[in-house]
Order: sequence, then structure tokens, then C-alpha cells
Amino acid sequence: AQTQMHTLSVYNKYFNGFGEWQHMHDRVWYLSVPKSYFEDAMSAGPFEFITAIW
Repeated sequence: AQTQMHTLSVYNKYFNGFGEWQHMHDRVWYLSVPKSYFEDAMSAGPFEFITAIW
């Protein structure tokens, strides 16, 4: 728990807390491929989503 609290304090210091987490989430370039995959899967129907995830 101490390591996690330290990580959160550094995050709050440099990224102004968790108020804009969605804005920062869009800027994470190394997650672009999985984000794109899950966005495509979620925009499809329920059957396509289940088959894409499994």
C-alpha cells in the first residue's frame, strides 16, 4: 500500500490529480492499439464483442 500511495502522490503532483484522467488517457500513445481494438469491439454488436474478446 505504501508504494501505491507514493505512486499516487507523484501522479497528483505532476498530472493535477485524477480530475482529467480521460484527457490524459487519450494521450497515452502506447495504448493506441488495444484502445482501438476495444473501441471497435464495443461499437459492434454483442455477439461480435464476445467473439472479439474471447
